[in-house]
Amino acid sequence: MNHRAVTFVYALFSILTLAPSTALFAEERAVVPGESLQSAIELASSGDVLVLQVGTYSGNIDFLGKAITVRGEGRRTIIRGDGTGSVVTFQNGEGADSILDSVRITGGLADEGGAIFISNSSPRILRNFIIRNQARDSGSAIYGEGATSAPYIANNFIFRSTRAPGGDDPHAIQIVGGTPTIVNNTIVRADSNGIHVSGGSAAVITNNIIFDNGTESGFRRGRGICDFNDVGETVMQYNLFSRNILGAILHGDAGNFKRMTAAEREIGSEIVSNNIDRNPRFRRVTRGQFKKKTPITNAGDPNLLNPDGSRSHIGHTGGPDAFGN
Repeated sequence: MNHRAVTFVYALFSILTLAPSTALFAEERAVVPGESLQSAIELASSGDVLVLQVGTYSGNIDFLGKAITVRGEGRRTIIRGDGTGSVVTFQNGEGADSILDSVRITGGLADEGGAIFISNSSPRILRNFIIRNQARDSGSAIYGEGATSAPYIANNFIFRSTRAPGGDDPHAIQIVGGTPTIVNNTIVRADSNGIHVSGGSAAVITNNIIFDNGTESGFRRGRGICDFNDVGETVMQYNLFSRNILGAILHGDAGNFKRMTAAEREIGSEIVSNNIDRNPRFRRVTRGQFKKKTPITNAGDPNLLNPDGSRSHIGHTGGPDAFGN
């Protein structure tokens, strides 16, 4: 057998003996309203992409540890929870190849993680509209826990995340431990804090709009960020804060600050820098739309670029993972 033939046989053997979890066997499958999305997940293999057609998919789902993508077409592709728990769950060690992309998540009601619950997992939560979800205890929109959790939460529009009846004081995004990245999200009108981090979480919080939080509860509460980690553990850069009822940030060590720029001076850390206290000038808050000229335009981290190569906008419309990229 000549050298070329040996090479071909070896290559063919390598292909045929690849594990089924490789992209070789991955496929893209359309799912239509009326189908069970959970059943589609159960049938999917690692690497598969479930493409959700426009419409409503009722019922809660669990990724079951699978490295799959569930992708919709934006706010008209709706996953509606049944009110018995988190709408989407990641609790089986999912990694960065487990992706929830471009859907509207609503109707969640859980103790922890009204819309999305993450435990010791590291999924990517991209370009979703997370609207009108509730929790009793923690994370009315998203709750993440666990030392091995490293979720990437980017370009989501999070609106009207509230406390469930009889609940305590949940916050829109609440993280306990782990190393989450929370970048280019817009968090609006949660009934408590926009983001809450604790448990030694080495969180990176960059390029987010955190606006008008604390306005839905009827009580006087709600800040942009509550940071109960030690100074230097949480990165907070290039975020825009505006009209959060009790102020921009409560830091467990440094205190409460109405304006984030004042907190920067007090905390004195290079990783808490370049934040903005200014109205984002929404044109239509319910849809996350902005007026043509706003303080968010090309004002984000200069190391992050919009899809067109310009400096990133702040909020869900900017950065490398912006919708349409």
